[in-house]
Amino acid sequence: MNAMQILASEAWVERLGWTLVHFLWQGLSIAALYAAARRAVARTSSPNARYLLACAALAAMMAAPLVTWGLMRPSDASPEAAYRIRNAPSAASTADIAATTTATLPASVRATVSSMQPAQFLLWVVMVWLAGAVVFWARLAGGWVVAARMRSVLVRRAPPEWQEMLGKLGARIGLSRPVQLLVSALVQVPTVVDSGNKI
Repeated sequence: MNAMQILASEAWVERLGWTLVHFLWQGLSIAALYAAARRAVARTSSPNARYLLACAALAAMMAAPLVTWGLMRPSDASPEAAYRIRNAPSAASTADIAATTTATLPASVRATVSSMQPAQFLLWVVMVWLAGAVVFWARLAGGWVVAARMRSVLVRRAPPEWQEMLGKLGARIGLSRPVQLLVSALVQVPTVVDSGNKI
């Protein structure tokens, strides 16, 4: 068995596939509601209120697939359960079962049944999603590596008067952590890099 066949046999793959498919309309609905609400309160609300509205929309987008996953039982994941032929012989081939199923379905349903089985389609949905998640995770990890490199490679301390001025600015805006100013040969514009050290 190859990796695709192993994944196709896992119940969670189909469940995740349907969760991702449902998130297409859920995410679009949340985005449309956010856009309408943002337009409605654009002139009357403060920037903080608009920021909270955007955070609420992002939280709803994060919660929607989790709720869908939780509500979707494995038996509900497959639409084939609604039109499964119970009297088909168990030894029949997939082609025979597909032909029997298509022949016994109403014409309106037959028109929408694709030649690709839902399990195959959902497997590809999950595979593409996993590939995208890995690519974005690698991009994030690469960004962390570049940020760490910017703090330690080809850098020198800024002149003392610059550091002193930065300290005064930090005190004026109420910064509780000291900020170290460095001059780097790797960047050409002012850049903020969090060291991650808690003081």
